[in-house]
Amino acid sequence: MITDCDLNTVNLQTKANVTGGFLPYTYNWSAGIPSASDNSIMTSNQSGSYEITVTDAKGCMATKSFVLEVPSIGIPDFEYSAFGLTNYNFFSVEDPITFTNLSSGNYISVSWNFGDGSLPTNEENPIHTFNQAGSFNVILTVNYTADCISIFEKTIEVTKGYYLVHPTAFTPNNDGYNETIKPYYTGFSNIEMTIYNSWGTIVYKEEGEDLKGWNGLIDGKPAENGNYIMHVSGITFFKKQITKSSPITLLK
Repeated sequence: MITDCDLNTVNLQTKANVTGGFLPYTYNWSAGIPSASDNSIMTSNQSGSYEITVTDAKGCMATKSFVLEVPSIGIPDFEYSAFGLTNYNFFSVEDPITFTNLSSGNYISVSWNFGDGSLPTNEENPIHTFNQAGSFNVILTVNYTADCISIFEKTIEVTKGYYLVHPTAFTPNNDGYNETIKPYYTGFSNIEMTIYNSWGTIVYKEEGEDLKGWNGLIDGKPAENGNYIMHVSGITFFKKQITKSSPITLLK
């Protein structure tokens, strides 16, 4: 077998072994490239059925059929999927990521390194969970039958798994702009918002997956201008509780 790993080419050499008859022999191959001084060797990079016809010095002929299986050096590749990526368009900590090997060609084994200090794995399609946010270089190493090793890398960004930002003020004055206040968020399966006045009394509370926001009314009447406290408590899609409090200002 003659292999060029850089060019991804494999050639098999087949040598005819003949006994009996009368020398010299003449070799006729159905395909491939004959070589050696007497054409007794044939080189091919194509799998398939072949024939060789051997003729001795007295004109006696013999034909033999055989099959060549030329190993293929393909292209390493993989894809990934995760709940966070599908639903929120980001990778998240504590969210299992399924890595699917898409490598082509004839290979013996694969190895994965996820770049986070975890041990490599030889699973074909592993599932891996990152425990910290950051940028990670995922490396797939493919060991091909033709004694070639190919590497494919992708860098993925793993986030903390949610986004939560509090606005600082709103103006519920019926001008159609900035009439309500609520946090900007994503990655939560449930979230609760509570608004307190400066004396610590609850003036508004709301819970659910999609908050409507406080419209500046207390018991149906406009609240006074001033400072309030927004407290948000939510459960991320990977079951982690997040809380955040910050001051907000109501201006008319």
